[in-house]
Amino acid sequence: MSSNRKRVIIIKEKLKKLEEISTKNKEIRKYHHNFLPDDKETSASKFSEEE
Repeated sequence: MSSNRKRVIIIKEKLKKLEEISTKNKEIRKYHHNFLPDDKETSASKFSEEE
């Protein structure tokens, strides 16, 4: 019984870490999604200026 409880605790800790990582990834995606259009516009304007 005690070994099973230890396994459950370890699995729960791993799940918590995975959830933290997934939430961080979601925040990063939101940040990139918000700024990608601006980056495309600036790169396009720079490219047209070089021509």
